[in-house]
Amino acid sequence: MFIILLTMREYKGKGALHFPWVPIIEGTFKLTFKDNGKTSLEFIPEGTTFFNLLSLPSDAGRFTGKANDSKYTIFIDKVYIRRATIGEGDPRLTFEIFHPIRITYQNLQEDDEIEMVQGLSNFLFDGKEATQRGQQWIRDTLRCVLNGKEVRLVQLPDFKQIEEHLKEFRDVRTTCELKVIGKYKEISSLRELSRNTQYLCSLASGNYVTKMYEDIFKEKILLETNLFPLKTYPFSNIEPLIDTSLRGINEFKEYLEGTYLQYVKLKDPLGLPYTIEFFVTSKLYPPMEVEFLLTTTTLECLESYFADWKKIGPEKISMKKKTRRILDEFKVPHSSSELEFDYIRNFIVHEGRFPPYCERHNALMGLRNLVDRLFLGILEYRGKPYYNIVKQKKDSL
Repeated sequence: MFIILLTMREYKGKGALHFPWVPIIEGTFKLTFKDNGKTSLEFIPEGTTFFNLLSLPSDAGRFTGKANDSKYTIFIDKVYIRRATIGEGDPRLTFEIFHPIRITYQNLQEDDEIEMVQGLSNFLFDGKEATQRGQQWIRDTLRCVLNGKEVRLVQLPDFKQIEEHLKEFRDVRTTCELKVIGKYKEISSLRELSRNTQYLCSLASGNYVTKMYEDIFKEKILLETNLFPLKTYPFSNIEPLIDTSLRGINEFKEYLEGTYLQYVKLKDPLGLPYTIEFFVTSKLYPPMEVEFLLTTTTLECLESYFADWKKIGPEKISMKKKTRRILDEFKVPHSSSELEFDYIRNFIVHEGRFPPYCERHNALMGLRNLVDRLFLGILEYRGKPYYNIVKQKKDSL
């Protein structure tokens, strides 16, 4: 079966390319943003010479554009040529886009009250509140209060089809939107609130959750859009650490509201955005040897941040002792046998495989459960349910 990518956004108009040491090249453009975040810019030059096109540098250029009806302007700070078609018909340039794209319909003032809406990737959840869509009421919304702001997570209209697609093809799709209201002068803090929420959702779901686009509304009128064709990771059907299904959505709501401030407090001292991403990545890529190494790397990163934070000088102690030190700091119960993973890690590094007579699935699940519990301890998520991957049922820290 073929994977069909749908166009989520499309923009057309007149534009200009700005490259170092090359005269400005004007022409028509079409910018296409797919539902997996992949973005392409097609540009047809006008009034330029064959030589100018051949002399375009491989360095990054800059793109500015305006809609045919002048309703919006587009700015891309960096574009890279992927392909140039120069032959019969119109010459055509195609660009790879790896940097944010800003689309402005109308300038905003600092005191304007806005609603920021960000589309998030690969996050599946069941809603608590129902919304009327046509003739149907659909339970599609989860409302939380994070750092004094009401945040709504709302499924996209075709959420069920997206969910089925992700579970079959395990790629990337925009699944829901995060919505929050504030003043335009607060936009940086609103974006930071969303970014923090994304990492907490990533840890809870076992999938890398990131923003794909951002729309800014004033009185329900779209005034600004930002597109983010940045890095994503494929979807995994792994059992989530925190239940996001209908039977557990209250647990997930309590998890977000109960851990948010602790995450903010420790995200810089412990490098939580990076260590959570490492840990989520370790759950996405087989074989088990790679998963095991990435999980131990997560621990080593946490321990390194921890030592810097606590101003523990360089010392030659075993990874086992370092791990026990950070587990004790955050009062995470553990057994001595759970710390016997260093030998397995070293064997994989040198031999490319698990040691003989090692039950690799049990070893990986035991290590993963240990790191699950460490993150929950760091976030002070105690006495509440999480999925214990070793016991294959809900447990509590």
